Amino acid sequence: MVSKVAVRTVDGGCAKGEIVVRSGDLRDWNPRRREVLRALGVAGSALTLSGLSGSAGPLLPLATSECPPAAWERRTFYTSAKVSAARANIDRYPWAAGIERAAVRNAAKLIAASDEWVRSALSGQGLPRRYAVNQDLGSPITGHGLYAYGAYAWQADSFSAPWKLKDPSSGYVFPTNDFGAFYRSGLDQHGNFNRDLAERRLLVNTSYPGRGPNWGVDDGFGWIDDKGDKWTFIAYYIHWFLWYGGLAYSSLQAARDAFLYTGNIKYAHSGLILLDRVADLYPAMDTAPYRREDGYLNSGALTPEGKVLGKAVGNIWETQLARNLASCYDAFYPAIAKADTAGVVGFLRGKSRAHGWGPRTPPPTSERTSRTGFSDRCIPQCRTLRSTETSACTKVP
Repeated sequence: MVSKVAVRTVDGGCAKGEIVVRSGDLRDWNPRRREVLRALGVAGSALTLSGLSGSAGPLLPLATSECPPAAWERRTFYTSAKVSAARANIDRYPWAAGIERAAVRNAAKLIAASDEWVRSALSGQGLPRRYAVNQDLGSPITGHGLYAYGAYAWQADSFSAPWKLKDPSSGYVFPTNDFGAFYRSGLDQHGNFNRDLAERRLLVNTSYPGRGPNWGVDDGFGWIDDKGDKWTFIAYYIHWFLWYGGLAYSSLQAARDAFLYTGNIKYAHSGLILLDRVADLYPAMDTAPYRREDGYLNSGALTPEGKVLGKAVGNIWETQLARNLASCYDAFYPAIAKADTAGVVGFLRGKSRAHGWGPRTPPPTSERTSRTGFSDRCIPQCRTLRSTETSACTKVP
C-alpha cells in the first residue's frame, strides 16, 4: 500500500515532493498525545475516496498532492466539489442512494449511543490486542469446528453486549465473567485501565457456574484452561471490535460517510468525540510489550532483534487503521473549523477537567474549536521509518 501526500514545513511553507509510505512502516512513529491527528490530518490529503464509488466506476477523482492551507481552513481531501458531486449522484442514481442508506444504517448505533458511552468505549495500552482467541485450537467447545464459520469467526456487538464474544459454532459466550464490571473497577484517575487497580473478586464465572468458578474467566490477559492452553477473548474483542473493524474503524467510517453524504451534524458530533478519545489513547499504544510467545498474535512484522512492530493492531494492518482515522478527521473538520458546529467542546472540556488532564493547549473554547484536540496547524510528523521489509519514507527533496 502506497500513500502520497504533500508535506508542509514547520514554518508554513509547502515542500513540493512526496512521502511514500508502505505497509509495515510504523515502528518508530511515536507522536505526542495531540500530534496524532495533526499527522493524520496531513495524511488525509492522500487517501482514496473509498466510500464515494460504486459499481458504475469511480464517482470522483483521487486526491492530488495539493498543499493544504496554512490554518486548516477547509478539508484537504473531501473537498466541497467532491462532496457536492457525491450528493448530486445520490440524488440522481439509485446505486449512489443505496450507498448513502447503507452509511446511515451503519452509523445508527454510534449516533444513538450517549456521548459518555462513546467517549469511554475504547481501551488503551493497558490491555493487549490479538487477532485470534486461540489460533491453533479454535474453540474451547467445538475445537476446529469454529473455522467452518471463517478464519476470524467470533462474533460480538460492542453496543448491545460490550466485552462479550459469541462462539458461532456452539453458541457459548465468553468470557464467562462480567469483564465490563472488572474493567470499570480498574480505571485510574485518567480513565485508563490498570489491572492492578481492578477488583479481583469480580473474576468469577457467572455465565456457566456448573463448569466451575474459574472456567472461561478472562481478566483481559486471557484464560488458561486446565490443559494450560490460553484463550484470549478480551484481547480478540479489543482488536476486532474496538480498534480494527469495530468502533475506531467501521463505526467511525460509517459516521464519516453519513456526514459527507447527508450533511447532518449528528454524525460529526459522535465521530469527533470518538476521534478525540483516539487522540488520547493512540500515542501510548505499542504492540511490543505483548509478545507472541505469550500468545498475543498481531499483524506486526518482526525486527532482526525480535521486536514486534505496531501500535494498536500491528504495523501491517496499522496502515489501514491510520488511513481510516485520517480520512475521518478530514471529513469532520468543517464541524469544528471556525465554530463548535458539532457541539462537542463543552463535553470534551468537562472530560478533560474530570480526568485531571489539565488545560488543553490551546483550551477547547467555542472561539477556537478547531483546537479541541485535533490540529492547530498542519505540521506533519514524518520520520525516516524502517521495517524488515521496506524503507518507509523517501525524503522530500
